[in-house]
Amino acid sequence: MQASAPKCFRDKLLSLLSAKHNGSKLALAGILLLTVVVFYPSLDNGFTNWDDTDFIVDNPLVHDAGMSGLYRILVTYKVESFAFLHWAIDYHLVGAKPFLYHFTNLVLHLVITFLFYALVMQWSKNNWIALTATLIYAIHPLHVEPVAWITGRTYLWYACFFWLTVLSYLRYYHTQQWSWYGLAIAGYVFALLSFPTAMALAPSLFLLDYLYKRKIDKKALLEKIPFFAFAVISGLLTLTIREDKTVDIEDYGIFERIAISAYSYIYFLVKLILPYGLSGFYPYPDQINGNLPSTYFIYPIMALIILIATVFSMRYGRAIFFAVMFYTLNILPSLRLIPVMGEYMTADRYTYVSQAGLIWLIAVGLHYCFHFQHRFAPVFRILIIGITGIGILASGIISFNRSNVWQDSISFWSDVIRKYPQATVAYLNRGNAYQDQGRSDLAFEDYNRLIGMKPGVSKSYNDRGFLHYSQGNYEMALSDYNHALSQDPQNAEALNNRGVLYQQIGNFEQAMKDLNLALQIDPALTNAYNNRGNLFRALQNPENALADYGKALELNPEYHMAYLNRGILYYRNNAFELALKDLNQSIQLAPGQPQAYRNRGNIYRKQGNMDAAESDYRKAISLKPDYWEAYDNLAMVLSSTGRSAAAMAAWSTCLKIKPDAAGPLFNRAFARFNQGDLPLAIEDLSLLIDYHPDFGRAYQQRALAYYHLKDLAAAKSDADKAAALGFPISPAIYQTLGQP
Repeated sequence: MQASAPKCFRDKLLSLLSAKHNGSKLALAGILLLTVVVFYPSLDNGFTNWDDTDFIVDNPLVHDAGMSGLYRILVTYKVESFAFLHWAIDYHLVGAKPFLYHFTNLVLHLVITFLFYALVMQWSKNNWIALTATLIYAIHPLHVEPVAWITGRTYLWYACFFWLTVLSYLRYYHTQQWSWYGLAIAGYVFALLSFPTAMALAPSLFLLDYLYKRKIDKKALLEKIPFFAFAVISGLLTLTIREDKTVDIEDYGIFERIAISAYSYIYFLVKLILPYGLSGFYPYPDQINGNLPSTYFIYPIMALIILIATVFSMRYGRAIFFAVMFYTLNILPSLRLIPVMGEYMTADRYTYVSQAGLIWLIAVGLHYCFHFQHRFAPVFRILIIGITGIGILASGIISFNRSNVWQDSISFWSDVIRKYPQATVAYLNRGNAYQDQGRSDLAFEDYNRLIGMKPGVSKSYNDRGFLHYSQGNYEMALSDYNHALSQDPQNAEALNNRGVLYQQIGNFEQAMKDLNLALQIDPALTNAYNNRGNLFRALQNPENALADYGKALELNPEYHMAYLNRGILYYRNNAFELALKDLNQSIQLAPGQPQAYRNRGNIYRKQGNMDAAESDYRKAISLKPDYWEAYDNLAMVLSSTGRSAAAMAAWSTCLKIKPDAAGPLFNRAFARFNQGDLPLAIEDLSLLIDYHPDFGRAYQQRALAYYHLKDLAAAKSDADKAAALGFPISPAIYQTLGQP
């Protein structure tokens, strides 16, 4: 009875490490251990704002670990859904803590390295060649990107299923067992679900047939039909669902695109041997007078020469033709002949699968040179060993150092800027990272540099405007938003941000116009619904505010700000239980937001739960030490529970932070009044009136203080001002002051 495919497959892999391959088990284990050492720095990396944030940290689909969330991932991402499903599992386990994501990437790379070893053993039947190729593949600097970058997992899963498909197909070829053929098709489908460039595997099967000298007959052609069918489906889905087509490559004509694609093709051939100057982002070349630099047109000629030489190599064997054409076929979908992906010219990760045949060819060449018979052979072997050793050592050191590049957004984009100072997107994203860290001076430097380099970029003005707004520079923020919209009137984010600014300065009508237009342009702009909900709340329109908050949460069930703001709305309408539910949810989603704790503390204080209120106020202060409103609320709790000295200390801290804060000044004055410390109460009220001359309650309270101190003239003067502002004092007291 024949063994089942999975069991046979397992036995085949294990046989590669059996005793007949002397020392292979130890050597392969050493390669895997060295790989861990080389990529170890990546385990300390965080998330970057180069896709990690959008795909994982802020992605509600990834956060929803239920069946509905997994289904929505499949429907939404289709040809790239496998990595998203895996990220959803990681997020369910650890949330937005990056270690597990990086650890998983490294483990996947180790699995892929083992599969590559098994594959090269199939190709060469030589353990020395397989181990050499595996070592080069495992630690090559071009392979750092998919391992050290969390989003690179899409390529890791693609490579994993790619090699499993090839191994299954070869096993089918040798055994003619249909179970292996079925496993090959299943692996291919999963490879396409991991990344659509796997479509190149279908024609690559003919290369495998060529390598194994298989006759291309009717049976061989029919076997390929399912693979090509799935490849066509994947290609059509890719063209229809990719929305990021507004890329620089569209600015080039077809011949210029060919030149750029040929440049990338040659570039990675060179970097396979000399992996220096690698970058996580390769910008398009600057145009000269609207045209591509003429030097780029040399690369199509070079690529053509390589392909012609490859065809001629068929006279001397199959290895060179197979390796070069395998590279050509598998990197072709990633070249920029068709503008379907990204604002970058090329990427290191495109070589993770495509250069496998070339790496095998290098190992074959080294093996041939090492065993070449000549009278100078001993010297030649020493030279080969030395060059190979230096190359492998250099690769390990470069990969080790490049693993740190993905430490965070700032280190990543700083490395890009060092390599490509003209890369405008690097300044934009590094500026955003600096802004997120509160390093506004450095953020302004990057935004200003970017605007100076490319003044027509709407997003640059929008992001700089947001930074001005966050610092209270509303006039400069408005100017930047206006510039952004003059460059791109359809910039929904800029309209949204300008709408928030208009609300802040009291221009509610213009704020509503901007927010409505932003949502008309982009109905899925979640934070615009939240911001318009805040505007409706300010306009005393709770129904529409609730509707907008609800829409924001429908679009993103984990949008903590919508829960926070809806909770505040419920609180102001005395719906305390609903408010608590929303605020608790907001805190659960984002435990580091002080405003949520402060508002929840206000609800607890209203309900008489002073211990819980005090705890929340102190938590808010610990998260935001200059949160003067929370100090004021804490002081009120301390005062109401008889801890007068602690309350006065809290108010003192509050007023050091915000000396003109009307509420805290009045609250402290009122507490001093109730304690009988009338002169200090009058001092606080006088200071309050100096800052806010129209604060009617201050005149009212100071009139009462003067009344109790028997200063009736001063009391009468304040009582008149209080009444004029709509805060009359008791008629009985007023009559005592001489009112007829």
